[in-house]
Order: sequence, then structure tokens, then C-alpha cells
Amino acid sequence: MNTVRKMIPAIVVRACLVVWLLCMYLPFVHAQDSDEVPFKAFGFSIGSGFFKANNYVANYYNGSERNPNKMSYILTNRYRLDEIKQALDGKDFALYELSQNMRYKLATPVSLKFFLNLTSSRSLFLEIHQIALAAVGVFSIEIDSVTFTSEPALRMCNIWGVETRTMLDAGYRWTSETNYPLLQWFHEIGFNMTNTKVKDNRIQIGSFEESLIDRGAYIPGQGLYDPLQESVFGIGIFGNLGLELKLTKNIHVDIGLTARLQDINLGEYKKMHVNYGFLFRVNVLAF
Repeated sequence: MNTVRKMIPAIVVRACLVVWLLCMYLPFVHAQDSDEVPFKAFGFSIGSGFFKANNYVANYYNGSERNPNKMSYILTNRYRLDEIKQALDGKDFALYELSQNMRYKLATPVSLKFFLNLTSSRSLFLEIHQIALAAVGVFSIEIDSVTFTSEPALRMCNIWGVETRTMLDAGYRWTSETNYPLLQWFHEIGFNMTNTKVKDNRIQIGSFEESLIDRGAYIPGQGLYDPLQESVFGIGIFGNLGLELKLTKNIHVDIGLTARLQDINLGEYKKMHVNYGFLFRVNVLAF
């Protein structure tokens, strides 16, 4: 974390230097861009779409002992155990199996993009995305039999985790013509940095619902402190492909697909995996 923080000022300085050099280059570019539509160097976009996170990281929320938020935080506390037994009509129980196939639900990101046109068909851009994600799954508990002759019963219970991801993309874009004047292909590639914050990790057993995040020793009637949210950084690369529709001279719409090879770096889940989605943007050529 400290290493990343030390790198950020240097990255910002270099980025400012690159932007300055490009601004010095713009008069030359503008002279070459003698299209009917006046060349505009700067613009911005707002967008949304759908995002499907890779399920590899989702098992961070399954309550395993190798994860920070453990099921044992609940099951080793006698006050919590009493509350769970009450939710199970006084029956004894034991954990049978943790969820091994947690999965992320489809999410809707919100994005803001700033771009610098080098020519009428090529540009550099910075884009920031904010996404709220939920990982869901089920675990099972074994409930003691009602009579001496009946077998123990299994019950499936819900478990889920909530996180936010803030993704910063730095990329290069170029367009190519189609057979239709108002449509053109766009292609985008670049580097990505992602900040992931864990918001919550909860279980539900009957009417009992509680967070697995350790907030200290629980005693009925006493308050609990709010733990620090786990916040991690990861890096990756991305590629976008789609169609750009020219609504007016200054307003264009993007519709396309995105794929991201990312290291989310959450807990022990540090390998790179592909995340993908659908994007929709409204681009405004400002000046």
C-alpha cells in the first residue's frame, strides 16, 4: 500500500508532462485536420452499462478460515450461538459445509471519461468507473434431529459480501469507417488501476442475520466499534470494441463490449482473471 502511494505523485507528474507535450502538438494536428467539421481537441463522456466480475475473487466472502472475515467469528461466540438456536426453534446445529462457488451478481457501473483528440480519429483518454458489487452464495448447517430415530436435517443458508470498485483507465482510442456515414468502429486499449473496498460480509440463518466482519467481542447490550474497511489496489489491462453513432457534430454515442484482465488483489486472491461487460457512453466534443 505504501509503495503504491509513493508511486502516485510520480505518475501524476508524468501524466501532466505528457498532456503538456500533446497540447504543444495540437496546433500541428489541427492544421492537418481540414475536415468539414471543425476539429475539437477536448471532450468528455458519461456512461453506464453492465459489468460481470470474475467469480474467482467471490470466495473471499465464503467465511473460510483463510479469509479475513471468518464464519468462526460467529460460531465461537456463545451469545451469537444462543441467538441462532432461538432462530432455529431451540435446536442445536453445526456447520456442515461452506460455500465453494460464490458468484458475483451482474452490476451497473457509472463512468466519467475525459479525452484529448490527437486527430479526428485518434485520441487519448482517462476514464473512471464506480461499481457496487455483491457476491452471493449458500452454506449448509446440520440441525439435530427432532426425535432419536430421525436423521439430522441439512438447511441451506445465505451468505453474501458487498464491495465497491473504483477503476481508473488510461487508454488510447482509434476509429475506423463502416459502410454507413453516421457509424464507425471504435477500438480502445490501455492500462487499468482498481481500488477495491470491502463494505460488508453477512450470513443469514433463519431470522438471524449478522456480519462476519470482526467488530470485537460481542456482549448483548454493549456497542461494537466500526472496523476499518479493507482497501486494496490492483492493476491490469483492458480492451473495448464497439460502434460509435454520430447523433450531431458534437454528440456521439458509444455502444460496445469491454474485457479486462485484472488483478483485484483481495486477500489471497491475487491472480489475474478476465472481467467483462457491456458499455454505453454519450460523448460530448467540448472545445
